[in-house]
Amino acid sequence: MTTPEIFWFLPTSGDTRYLGTSDFGRPPTSAYLRDIGTTVDRLGYDGMLIPTGASCLDPWVVAAALAPVTQRVKLLVALRTSISGPTVAARQAAALDEALGGRLLLNVVPGGDPRELAADGAFFSHDGRYENADEFLTVWKRLMEGETVDFHGRHVRVEGARNFHPGPQKPWPPLYFGGSSEAAHELAGKHVDAYLT
Repeated sequence: MTTPEIFWFLPTSGDTRYLGTSDFGRPPTSAYLRDIGTTVDRLGYDGMLIPTGASCLDPWVVAAALAPVTQRVKLLVALRTSISGPTVAARQAAALDEALGGRLLLNVVPGGDPRELAADGAFFSHDGRYENADEFLTVWKRLMEGETVDFHGRHVRVEGARNFHPGPQKPWPPLYFGGSSEAAHELAGKHVDAYLT
């Protein structure tokens, strides 16, 4: 039997004592998030989920700020396939994983709220988000393995793409994902290391 891992949810949109409320009494300052991060690290939690969304601080910047002040806790950071390209994302993941000493985990997020995606400039149908995520991850994985990639898909196109510094975890940082649709299940079966339920 596998031992469960226990993760803390980092409140990057603000904090309150009550779940499910939008009335956040405490803003997500760098000092507060650093205090939580170092405490979670010291208490021995396995990881921290750094959420993504319009109301959240950027998860990559938050994770980079926590890298030098944490020692062992893993950071689960959103990899938003609908609003970034696989080449830049591969470079970011490799650099952040290096800064974390191989403690990076990635939460694949093809999308969510269509209004939030539209505000970010992404206009995909539900299934289109998953088609894009499939192409994105196909290219991203090859880049993380050190390949030079030419790829011409329906949503993703790269020519001569290369990630010169693939990062410490081989072949790439573990990919986490959660989703309930048929398209989500297909993506999970093809690409991810851990399915969140």
